[in-house]
Amino acid sequence: MIDAAKDYNCQTYLKKSSLMAGDVSGAFISMSSLISSSKSRATDILTNRQRTFRDLIREPQSSVDQYLPNEREWIHYKNYPNQRPSVKKTLFNRYSQDWVAQRDVFFDRRAVGIAVRDHIFGEGRERAVRRVREVDTNGDFVGMKLVGKESLFVEDNHDSYSFHKTFCKVQQLAQKMARYFNEKMSELPTVDRRATPTIKFLDCFVMILQDQKNYSSAKFLLVEKMLDHTKYKKWNNNDGYVDGMAFDEYQSMKNEETRTLKQRRKCENLYDDCTFSIEDIPQAYSHFTY
Repeated sequence: MIDAAKDYNCQTYLKKSSLMAGDVSGAFISMSSLISSSKSRATDILTNRQRTFRDLIREPQSSVDQYLPNEREWIHYKNYPNQRPSVKKTLFNRYSQDWVAQRDVFFDRRAVGIAVRDHIFGEGRERAVRRVREVDTNGDFVGMKLVGKESLFVEDNHDSYSFHKTFCKVQQLAQKMARYFNEKMSELPTVDRRATPTIKFLDCFVMILQDQKNYSSAKFLLVEKMLDHTKYKKWNNNDGYVDGMAFDEYQSMKNEETRTLKQRRKCENLYDDCTFSIEDIPQAYSHFTY
Protein backbone atom coordinates (compact mmCIF):
# COMPACT_ATOMS: atom_id res chain seq x y z
CA MET A 1 0.00 0.00 0.00
CA ILE A 2 2.80 2.39 0.89
CA ASP A 3 4.63 1.61 -2.36
CA ALA A 4 1.44 2.31 -4.34
CA ALA A 5 1.03 5.67 -2.60
CA LYS A 6 4.67 6.56 -3.28
CA ASP A 7 4.11 5.73 -6.95
CA TYR A 8 1.53 8.53 -6.96
CA ASN A 9 3.90 10.85 -5.06
CA CYS A 10 1.80 10.75 -1.90
CA GLN A 11 3.13 10.78 1.65
CA THR A 12 1.69 7.81 3.52
CA TYR A 13 1.95 6.22 6.96
CA LEU A 14 0.83 2.65 7.62
CA LYS A 15 0.23 1.89 11.28
CA LYS A 16 -0.59 -1.49 12.76
CA SER A 17 -4.03 -1.93 14.30
CA SER A 18 -3.48 -1.72 18.02
CA LEU A 19 -4.94 -0.12 21.13
CA MET A 20 -1.53 0.18 22.80
CA ALA A 21 -0.98 3.73 24.00
CA GLY A 22 2.30 4.09 22.09
CA ASP A 23 0.79 2.85 18.83
CA VAL A 24 -2.28 5.10 19.11
CA SER A 25 -0.08 8.06 19.99
CA GLY A 26 2.18 7.42 16.99
CA ALA A 27 -0.83 7.23 14.68
CA PHE A 28 -2.22 10.54 15.91
CA ILE A 29 1.18 12.22 15.64
CA SER A 30 1.53 11.07 12.01
CA MET A 31 -2.02 12.20 11.19
CA SER A 32 -1.44 15.56 12.87
CA SER A 33 1.79 16.02 10.92
CA LEU A 34 0.04 15.38 7.59
CA ILE A 35 -2.84 17.74 8.44
CA SER A 36 -0.47 20.50 9.56
CA SER A 37 1.63 20.08 6.42
CA SER A 38 -1.45 20.28 4.16
CA LYS A 39 -2.77 23.33 5.99
CA SER A 40 0.60 25.03 5.73
CA ARG A 41 0.77 24.40 1.98
CA ALA A 42 -2.72 25.80 1.47
CA THR A 43 -1.91 29.03 3.34
CA ASP A 44 -1.00 32.02 1.20
CA ILE A 45 2.28 33.39 2.57
CA LEU A 46 1.44 37.01 1.73
CA THR A 47 -2.20 37.18 2.88
CA ASN A 48 -2.24 34.27 5.38
CA ARG A 49 -5.52 33.13 3.79
CA GLN A 50 -6.44 29.53 3.13
CA ARG A 51 -6.53 28.54 -0.54
CA THR A 52 -8.48 25.77 -2.25
CA PHE A 53 -6.66 22.87 -3.90
CA ARG A 54 -7.72 22.17 -7.48
CA ASP A 55 -9.24 18.78 -8.27
CA LEU A 56 -6.41 17.26 -10.33
CA ILE A 57 -6.00 13.68 -11.57
CA ARG A 58 -2.62 12.07 -10.88
CA GLU A 59 -0.77 9.47 -12.88
CA PRO A 60 1.75 7.07 -11.28
CA GLN A 61 5.48 7.72 -11.45
CA SER A 62 5.95 4.29 -13.00
CA SER A 63 4.11 5.40 -16.16
CA VAL A 64 6.04 8.65 -16.72
CA ASP A 65 8.40 7.04 -19.25
CA GLN A 66 5.53 5.73 -21.39
CA TYR A 67 4.79 8.04 -24.31
CA LEU A 68 1.93 6.96 -26.60
CA PRO A 69 0.71 9.91 -28.71
CA ASN A 70 -2.69 8.34 -29.46
CA GLU A 71 -3.75 8.10 -25.82
CA ARG A 72 -6.81 10.24 -25.09
CA GLU A 73 -5.06 11.73 -22.03
CA TRP A 74 -2.96 13.88 -24.40
CA ILE A 75 -4.60 17.20 -25.31
CA HIS A 76 -3.24 18.61 -28.59
CA TYR A 77 -2.79 22.25 -29.58
CA LYS A 78 -1.58 22.92 -33.13
CA ASN A 79 -0.74 25.99 -35.16
CA TYR A 80 -2.42 25.72 -38.57
CA PRO A 81 -1.57 27.86 -41.62
CA ASN A 82 -3.81 30.90 -42.19
CA GLN A 83 -5.41 30.53 -38.76
CA ARG A 84 -4.88 32.23 -35.44
CA PRO A 85 -2.16 30.38 -33.55
CA SER A 86 -3.21 27.99 -30.81
CA VAL A 87 0.27 28.03 -29.25
CA LYS A 88 2.28 31.12 -28.34
CA LYS A 89 5.52 31.23 -26.36
CA THR A 90 6.49 34.16 -24.14
CA LEU A 91 9.50 34.94 -21.97
CA PHE A 92 9.41 37.26 -18.98
CA ASN A 93 11.88 40.14 -19.19
CA ARG A 94 12.90 41.09 -15.65
CA TYR A 95 14.27 44.45 -16.83
CA SER A 96 11.13 45.67 -18.59
CA GLN A 97 8.86 43.65 -16.24
CA ASP A 98 6.87 42.50 -19.23
CA TRP A 99 6.22 39.39 -21.32
CA VAL A 100 8.05 39.17 -24.65
CA ALA A 101 6.65 37.02 -27.46
CA GLN A 102 9.20 34.57 -28.87
CA ARG A 103 9.62 34.24 -32.61
CA ASP A 104 10.55 30.57 -32.37
CA VAL A 105 7.49 29.06 -30.71
CA PHE A 106 8.78 25.49 -30.57
CA PHE A 107 12.07 23.99 -29.45
CA ASP A 108 12.15 21.48 -32.33
CA ARG A 109 11.97 22.80 -35.91
CA ARG A 110 9.72 19.89 -36.95
CA ALA A 111 7.05 20.80 -34.40
CA VAL A 112 3.76 22.48 -35.29
CA GLY A 113 2.08 22.11 -31.92
CA ILE A 114 2.28 20.65 -28.44
CA ALA A 115 0.52 17.88 -26.54
CA VAL A 116 -0.27 18.40 -22.84
CA ARG A 117 -0.97 15.49 -20.54
CA ASP A 118 -4.37 15.72 -18.84
CA HIS A 119 -2.97 14.11 -15.67
CA ILE A 120 -0.27 15.50 -13.38
CA PHE A 121 2.65 13.33 -12.28
CA GLY A 122 4.22 15.52 -9.60
CA GLU A 123 3.77 18.60 -7.48
CA GLY A 124 5.69 21.03 -5.32
CA ARG A 125 4.51 23.40 -2.65
CA GLU A 126 2.78 25.70 -5.13
CA ARG A 127 2.68 24.00 -8.54
CA ALA A 128 1.46 20.87 -10.28
CA VAL A 129 3.58 19.28 -13.01
CA ARG A 130 2.36 17.71 -16.26
CA ARG A 131 4.17 16.00 -19.11
CA VAL A 132 4.41 18.00 -22.34
CA ARG A 133 5.64 17.02 -25.79
CA GLU A 134 5.94 18.84 -29.09
CA VAL A 135 4.17 17.24 -32.06
CA ASP A 136 4.67 17.31 -35.83
CA THR A 137 2.04 17.54 -38.58
CA ASN A 138 1.16 13.84 -38.10
CA GLY A 139 0.65 14.24 -34.38
CA ASP A 140 3.80 12.27 -33.53
CA PHE A 141 6.05 13.34 -30.70
CA VAL A 142 9.25 15.14 -31.70
CA GLY A 143 12.09 16.74 -29.82
CA MET A 144 12.98 16.56 -26.15
CA LYS A 145 10.67 15.73 -23.27
CA LEU A 146 9.16 18.77 -21.56
CA VAL A 147 7.15 19.53 -18.44
CA GLY A 148 4.40 22.06 -17.88
CA LYS A 149 3.84 23.70 -14.50
CA GLU A 150 0.77 25.48 -13.20
CA SER A 151 -0.77 26.44 -9.87
CA LEU A 152 -2.23 23.85 -7.50
CA PHE A 153 -4.83 26.31 -6.29
CA VAL A 154 -8.18 27.46 -7.63
CA GLU A 155 -7.57 31.11 -6.71
CA ASP A 156 -4.49 31.43 -8.94
CA ASN A 157 -6.37 30.27 -12.04
CA HIS A 158 -8.15 33.63 -12.18
CA ASP A 159 -4.84 35.39 -12.92
CA SER A 160 -2.45 32.77 -14.27
CA TYR A 161 -0.16 35.30 -15.93
CA SER A 162 0.59 37.03 -12.62
CA PHE A 163 1.13 33.66 -10.95
CA HIS A 164 3.72 32.61 -13.55
CA LYS A 165 5.29 36.09 -13.51
CA THR A 166 6.18 35.66 -9.84
CA PHE A 167 7.88 32.31 -10.44
CA CYS A 168 9.75 33.50 -13.51
CA LYS A 169 11.09 36.49 -11.60
CA VAL A 170 12.19 34.23 -8.75
CA GLN A 171 13.82 31.75 -11.12
CA GLN A 172 15.75 34.47 -12.94
CA LEU A 173 16.86 35.94 -9.62
CA ALA A 174 17.89 32.47 -8.45
CA GLN A 175 20.04 32.06 -11.57
CA LYS A 176 21.69 35.43 -10.90
CA MET A 177 22.45 34.35 -7.33
CA ALA A 178 23.72 31.01 -8.64
CA ARG A 179 26.37 32.81 -10.71
CA TYR A 180 27.55 34.67 -7.58
CA PHE A 181 27.56 31.42 -5.60
CA ASN A 182 29.52 29.53 -8.26
CA GLU A 183 32.13 32.30 -8.37
CA LYS A 184 32.54 32.28 -4.59
CA MET A 185 32.74 28.49 -4.47
CA SER A 186 35.41 28.40 -7.17
CA GLU A 187 37.57 30.71 -5.04
CA LEU A 188 37.82 28.18 -2.21
CA PRO A 189 41.31 26.66 -2.02
CA THR A 190 40.02 23.07 -1.82
CA VAL A 191 37.76 23.29 -4.89
CA ASP A 192 38.64 21.63 -8.18
CA ARG A 193 36.84 23.85 -10.71
CA ARG A 194 36.79 21.14 -13.39
CA ALA A 195 35.29 18.43 -11.18
CA THR A 196 33.02 20.35 -8.80
CA PRO A 197 29.33 20.67 -9.88
CA THR A 198 27.85 24.14 -10.12
CA ILE A 199 24.33 25.48 -9.63
CA LYS A 200 22.29 26.27 -12.74
CA PHE A 201 18.59 26.95 -13.35
CA LEU A 202 16.59 26.08 -16.44
CA ASP A 203 15.18 28.79 -18.69
CA CYS A 204 11.42 28.98 -18.32
CA PHE A 205 8.85 30.01 -20.88
CA VAL A 206 5.12 30.50 -20.53
CA MET A 207 3.06 28.90 -23.26
CA ILE A 208 -0.33 30.42 -24.06
CA LEU A 209 -2.63 27.63 -25.28
CA GLN A 210 -5.93 28.43 -26.98
CA ASP A 211 -8.53 26.10 -28.43
CA GLN A 212 -9.57 27.02 -31.98
CA LYS A 213 -13.22 26.24 -31.06
CA ASN A 214 -13.10 28.48 -27.97
CA TYR A 215 -10.39 31.05 -28.64
CA SER A 216 -11.46 33.36 -25.82
CA SER A 217 -10.42 30.73 -23.27
CA ALA A 218 -6.65 30.49 -22.74
CA LYS A 219 -4.48 28.16 -20.68
CA PHE A 220 -1.14 29.41 -19.35
CA LEU A 221 1.57 26.81 -18.80
CA LEU A 222 5.16 27.35 -17.69
CA VAL A 223 7.16 24.99 -19.92
CA GLU A 224 10.74 23.82 -19.43
CA LYS A 225 12.97 20.87 -20.22
CA MET A 226 12.16 17.68 -18.31
CA LEU A 227 14.84 16.47 -15.94
CA ASP A 228 15.49 12.76 -15.58
CA HIS A 229 12.92 11.93 -12.89
CA THR A 230 14.79 8.72 -11.97
CA LYS A 231 17.78 10.87 -10.99
CA TYR A 232 15.82 13.77 -9.53
CA LYS A 233 16.51 14.30 -5.85
CA LYS A 234 14.84 16.46 -3.24
CA TRP A 235 17.77 18.03 -1.41
CA ASN A 236 15.81 20.14 1.07
CA ASN A 237 12.53 21.96 1.60
CA ASN A 238 11.29 25.26 3.02
CA ASP A 239 10.64 23.76 6.44
CA GLY A 240 14.16 22.71 7.46
CA TYR A 241 14.31 19.22 5.98
CA VAL A 242 17.67 18.14 4.52
CA ASP A 243 18.19 15.00 2.44
CA GLY A 244 19.16 11.98 4.54
CA MET A 245 17.57 13.32 7.71
CA ALA A 246 15.52 10.88 9.79
CA PHE A 247 11.95 11.88 10.71
CA ASP A 248 12.80 12.38 14.40
CA GLU A 249 15.80 14.51 13.51
CA TYR A 250 13.65 16.52 11.10
CA GLN A 251 11.20 17.29 13.90
CA SER A 252 13.97 18.41 16.23
CA MET A 253 15.63 20.48 13.48
CA LYS A 254 12.49 22.62 13.31
CA ASN A 255 13.80 24.18 16.49
CA GLU A 256 15.77 27.19 15.25
CA GLU A 257 18.39 27.06 18.00
CA THR A 258 19.16 23.39 17.30
CA ARG A 259 19.44 23.95 13.56
CA THR A 260 21.67 26.99 13.92
CA LEU A 261 23.93 25.23 16.46
CA LYS A 262 24.42 22.18 14.23
CA GLN A 263 25.20 24.33 11.23
CA ARG A 264 27.72 26.35 13.22
CA ARG A 265 29.45 23.26 14.59
CA LYS A 266 29.67 21.69 11.15
CA CYS A 267 31.97 24.40 9.86
CA GLU A 268 33.07 27.26 12.10
CA ASN A 269 35.35 28.67 9.45
CA LEU A 270 34.88 27.82 5.79
CA TYR A 271 38.53 28.36 5.00
CA ASP A 272 39.96 26.22 7.84
CA ASP A 273 40.20 22.78 6.25
CA CYS A 274 36.47 22.57 5.56
CA THR A 275 35.98 19.69 3.15
CA PHE A 276 32.59 19.02 1.65
CA SER A 277 30.80 16.55 -0.60
CA ILE A 278 28.58 17.08 -3.64
CA GLU A 279 25.55 16.63 -1.38
CA ASP A 280 26.62 19.71 0.60
CA ILE A 281 26.52 22.05 -2.40
CA PRO A 282 22.70 22.45 -2.65
CA GLN A 283 22.54 23.05 1.11
CA ALA A 284 25.31 25.65 0.87
CA TYR A 285 23.48 27.43 -1.96
CA SER A 286 20.27 27.56 0.12
CA HIS A 287 22.25 29.07 3.01
CA PHE A 288 24.10 31.48 0.69
CA THR A 289 20.86 32.87 -0.74
CA TYR A 290 18.85 32.96 2.50
